[in-house]
Amino acid sequence: MSKALFLSLFVSILIFIFFITVNINLPYVGPNATNFNVYSLIAHNFNKFGYLETKLAPIISVSEKYPANPEYFFHHPTLLSFTESILFKIFGEQFWVGRLTVILFSLGSLFLIYLIGKNLLNETFGAISALVFTLIPASTIWGKMIGQEPLVLFFCLAALYCSLIFLEKKENKYLILAGISLILGTLSDWPAIIFAFSLIFLFRKYSEVRKYSYVLVVAVGMFLLLLFYTYFLRNGFWDLQNAIGLRTALGLSKDWLFFLPTQLIRILIYLNSLFVLFTIAVGLYIYKKNKFKNLDKTSLTLLVFFSFFLIHQLLYAQAVFSHNYLLYYSIPFFAFGSSYLIYILYTNKRYTYLSLAILTSFIYLIVISDYKNKQVESNLWRYEFAQKISSYIPKYETVVLNQSYSVDPDLLWYPFSINVMVSDDKSANFYSKNYKYYIYSCIDSCPTNIKLLNTLGSEHKTTRIKTTQAEAYVIYLNEKKNDEDYVFLKTSPSNLLDGTFVKKIYNNLRSLLYTSQI
Repeated sequence: MSKALFLSLFVSILIFIFFITVNINLPYVGPNATNFNVYSLIAHNFNKFGYLETKLAPIISVSEKYPANPEYFFHHPTLLSFTESILFKIFGEQFWVGRLTVILFSLGSLFLIYLIGKNLLNETFGAISALVFTLIPASTIWGKMIGQEPLVLFFCLAALYCSLIFLEKKENKYLILAGISLILGTLSDWPAIIFAFSLIFLFRKYSEVRKYSYVLVVAVGMFLLLLFYTYFLRNGFWDLQNAIGLRTALGLSKDWLFFLPTQLIRILIYLNSLFVLFTIAVGLYIYKKNKFKNLDKTSLTLLVFFSFFLIHQLLYAQAVFSHNYLLYYSIPFFAFGSSYLIYILYTNKRYTYLSLAILTSFIYLIVISDYKNKQVESNLWRYEFAQKISSYIPKYETVVLNQSYSVDPDLLWYPFSINVMVSDDKSANFYSKNYKYYIYSCIDSCPTNIKLLNTLGSEHKTTRIKTTQAEAYVIYLNEKKNDEDYVFLKTSPSNLLDGTFVKKIYNNLRSLLYTSQI
């Protein structure tokens, strides 16, 4: 490897590590933070109750002792939380440790992107692909989000790389490694099985369909074993049926009208519009060159990633519409596609255009990453609010919240170990007889004419907690009325993005497309 290529790869790694570790130890707040808290709660329960006792099932019960009837979250397999639990044992249960779980896999994906690019063309293409992967905002923004996607992508990339080596050397050990990668990918999340089917394009090119069938059978076998495991523990497919009804194309209904424009806008934002245009240009070049017939290894690899990305988007239509981070699976397609054009610029010594593209992309990465980081920082008050409320509640206690709460239940579950029931349609007498605590919270301030709050507050001891953003009443249902305690809590600012041009565009797009997040 030349010094220039080594420097390029080294800089790529430094950029990637910097952007993916910014705010690594912040509490789990902001967009999609419920996922972080739920998966971390599952990891916490693995360590608390043991792997054998839990049967490696995703238990989301908040309990001091192993619950007689555990509450499960079987929408996804549990390799993510299992891995997180191991890191918790090594480093302790901290926010940065939870994020480190996925960051390690994201770093592994960066390395595999380089290796795949090197195999497809040469070291230069590998280094360029790694640099582009680093400059795509989605790589670092979603690469540190505690979710299954970084694990799935890592194992899919590993399966592809091993497949490429097998097709080149015809050594079965690489086929076995590809199969193992797909097994681990399936244990990470269901979409890995889509990638297993997408690999057919490569194996067919090299007349190795029979060998490919072995890999596919292994992946499908693990998929079926997971289904059986879920059925055994749940006595049915209730969680999966719920997920299929809500998260697949069946759950889109009228949102179909906004699905395509929303996804296109997200692709332009999070994948870098310049790289998207480069990828489209490469696609047109491949079509013009051979009408998609007799494709070479690089073009077929792009086809594998495109089919994986497209099929996933269509099958999980409702999920990808409501969760922007599911575009994470599209990163390799746009990384390799745009790298191909950049590689042509490099080999033709168009250094001015090349430098301009890289510099523009780096500045864009800074802008988008800064916005997403401030989104999280603007929600820190939620953690501080929940932390203060939880200081008045014993661990593992069950509290009741009103329907329009301002304190996030997932933050009470984890890390504060408080059970939550949401209800405000019963009588004050019902809550007084059946529970010890009622937390009535509101955004800004609670109105003075809330009957349930007034009744409970007039009969029981109350602590009122006020912040700039919200208000909460902790009502002690086992204690009689005395003087109300009042606490003003100074919290982190929530207006870091208010009035900014980017925020205005973001809000206008959300309103236009009827979606919760862009």
